[in-house]
Amino acid sequence: MSPNRSADRQWQQWLWLLIWTLLGAGLRFANLEGKPPWADEFRTLVLTVGNSFKSVPLNRVIDIQTLLAPLIPHPQVVLSKIIERVSIEDRQPPIYFGLAALWMQLFPPHGGLVSLWGARALPALIGTLTIPCGYIWSYLTFGTRPEDAPTARSIANFTAAMLAVSPYGVFIAQEARHYSLASLWTIVSINCLAIACRHLVSRQNLPLWPIAVWVSANILGMGTHYLFGIALIAQAITLGIVWRWQAHQAQLPNAALARRRVPPTWRRLAVAISTTTAGAAFWLWLFVANVDRTVPGWIDNPPHKLIEVFNPFFQILGAAISMLSLLLVEVTELPPITTLSDSPIDLNIPIVILSAILMLIFFVWVTPLLDRGVRSQWRQPQFQVETIAILWFTASALVLYLTLPWLTGIDITRGARYHFVYFPSLMMLLGLGLASCWRSKPSLAKWVSGKQAVTIVILMGVISSAIVASNYGYHKYYRPEQIVPIIGQSAPIPVLIATTHNSLIQVGEMMGLAWEMQHPEWQQLAAKTQFLLARQAQKFCERDCAATKLLGEIIARQSRSIDLWLINFNAPSNLPPTCVRSKKFTRGVYGYKYQLYHCRQPLNDATS
Repeated sequence: MSPNRSADRQWQQWLWLLIWTLLGAGLRFANLEGKPPWADEFRTLVLTVGNSFKSVPLNRVIDIQTLLAPLIPHPQVVLSKIIERVSIEDRQPPIYFGLAALWMQLFPPHGGLVSLWGARALPALIGTLTIPCGYIWSYLTFGTRPEDAPTARSIANFTAAMLAVSPYGVFIAQEARHYSLASLWTIVSINCLAIACRHLVSRQNLPLWPIAVWVSANILGMGTHYLFGIALIAQAITLGIVWRWQAHQAQLPNAALARRRVPPTWRRLAVAISTTTAGAAFWLWLFVANVDRTVPGWIDNPPHKLIEVFNPFFQILGAAISMLSLLLVEVTELPPITTLSDSPIDLNIPIVILSAILMLIFFVWVTPLLDRGVRSQWRQPQFQVETIAILWFTASALVLYLTLPWLTGIDITRGARYHFVYFPSLMMLLGLGLASCWRSKPSLAKWVSGKQAVTIVILMGVISSAIVASNYGYHKYYRPEQIVPIIGQSAPIPVLIATTHNSLIQVGEMMGLAWEMQHPEWQQLAAKTQFLLARQAQKFCERDCAATKLLGEIIARQSRSIDLWLINFNAPSNLPPTCVRSKKFTRGVYGYKYQLYHCRQPLNDATS
């Protein structure tokens, strides 16, 4: 290939990287403030402006201003205080929160409260940076020789493309949380692992720079999210498998392996492993030393029924599929259309069914296509070790996600956001497969060429990511924008919203309602609404409940009629006869179960 033609191709690859980066940024920053924040995001907002959830009063009636007071930025943010509170109140390592605290100082308060756009802009920016990061590190991993550069650039290009348009990548980038940063460290760590495996198999000296970057990424990853520990275990498993595979390729028995002198690569790997272990141990010690054991986790959910044993498998499958495509399978709020006979037709269920069928067809079509592409790269000796390393890392991580819920009773597969560990490696495998498909006409898709198949995959990603950005996919775990209009339908009298409180999660749930009421159309509702967080030790209480007794006392002291909304109230109500339960408002929305009671005082009592 002539130098001029090679330079043109390099220029084209950089142009494509710029296009993917701009596309990824557009998808991640689109509608960034349009989705209401939820409980976990409120923890980020409160902690990074120097405040605490624990400042919200319990067991007494409070107004919206008191409930939202922790969201008012503190004039003097002390980083050491934030780190201490994060370890106690959020049960997470402090690196992201320290970075977010500095970042939030760039954004003035909005309406007196912390800027939601600013809080989400940081993970959106980090998520955008994963695109060029994925490109550069994929090229460093596969482009070791000049003759491999064109194929390596193609693999890097399609890896960046998939990182840009993955609906899952957009989802975690629009959360005011630390998943995008953890994903960034994972990209670096996986590629350093592949580089180390290549040197291990070829018995070449492993340079110091990938070791330094690898160890740094691993320690920073553990300091960003504790589930990064799954990535460390998967890397250890992958190293062991690659070492045994190398021994099998060399046809060396165990005794011969034991007699061989330890190569320099293993000595340097030992330094990397021991340093990473020490760094991870420090973060785990910090967790054990500071965690508030009274704060329960919503993923602490051991299976109680036989069918629940299989939940992790289906949840992993759903998360993996949605990393590639996510159509309108969560839509619930489309208005019905009226036919000529004036009979309304609900479009939500047909659209959900059609979307699910299309996603299934796409998954069945694309899986063997990409499998053939990855196998094609595997057969090339110059890319074999790196491909094996990424495959085994992904497989090891998936097995760990599958088995940990069964072994520990902590179902980390329930939250899609927790699947960030294998997300980058899955995108790299897709990049490998698409690079192979681009150069050939896959026999499994004779009706389209390789380039057309790749175009379909990328377009599906763009459409799915747009659906996520529009809040029609990967809904927030709480939907206050749905329940606040329902509360607004009640009578024009004072409103009391009561919930039981057994953890800081309930503070975030109520903050979601109060935040939504700050919108101009709900100002009158906000002015007449008060909140009660009734403390109880257990999540669910059936009798002799302190929350029930407290609620009864507060209602008995009311001198005027009110509408009482019990929202996520996990105790018996046992209200006086003056409170009548509404038969109309007894349902629930995503994240909120509610009951409405009309508590009416006699006229002579109300006016006395």
